[in-house]
Parts: sequence; C-alpha cells; structure tokens
Amino acid sequence: MYHTTGYTRDQITDLCAMVYQEVAAEGTLVWPPVLGLFKSVVMALTCMRRNRVQVDLAETFEVSQSTISRAITGVTPVLGTVLAGYVPTADELDEGTQYIVDGTLLPCWSWARPWGNATKFSFRRRGVDGWWVARRVWYLCRWPV
Repeated sequence: MYHTTGYTRDQITDLCAMVYQEVAAEGTLVWPPVLGLFKSVVMALTCMRRNRVQVDLAETFEVSQSTISRAITGVTPVLGTVLAGYVPTADELDEGTQYIVDGTLLPCWSWARPWGNATKFSFRRRGVDGWWVARRVWYLCRWPV
C-alpha cells in the first residue's frame, strides 16, 4: 500500500480519522458507501500519487468508474483541508535547500547539438532545455544543496 499511496496503513488510518472528524459536523458522507472511508482515501491518494486512470482503479477495486470519480471528488477537498496545517509556509523552509514547485522547469543538459536533428535528452520549452515538473501540489520535492 505504501508504494501506491506514499503512506503506510497506520498513516492512512490516521488520515481517515481526521477526514471523519472533519465531515462529522456536517453529517453528510463525502465518500461512496459501497467503498467506505478507508478505500475512498486510498483511491484519492493513489490517484494523486500515481495518476492512475479512474477506469484502472475501478477494475482494481471492482467498482464502477463513476464510483471512483465520486470517491476522489468527495475525499480530495477534505484531505486538502485536514492536511493544510502540515504544509510548511515560506518562513518555515530551510534557506539552504532548493525546493521544486509544481510546474517548475528544471534545467538539464542536452544530447542534441544546437538546433541539430540528433535525439534530445529532454524537450525544449521557450528555448531552454529542461524537464517540466508536472506533479500535484500534494507533494513537496526537495533537493539538498
């Protein structure tokens, strides 16, 4: 489970408790009853971490694609709310560490000659060699300097 979600079973159980406390005041379920809270949280985390197609998740969990869609749509905003306190602010970040934010263009070298027809190591965007970081903002990647 850790490799698909990025969390251990105990951490997911803790997340479920936090999600349940958040929605208990409203008295409405934000997850499909056929899946339950635990599986809905697992699916939302799997979708965010691995970017798996909903049809693939539906086949894995033996439910319909629309059920997966309802689970992800219902649980994701609540996860954002309960985990917001764990996201560091700019003042809390270490100045000696380089952080990568969603959408960052990472510079890298290229195998291609300038404007040649050789195979490129990476693609060009606005004339700059680099890799486009397209991750969901749920994860904060960092490189030590």
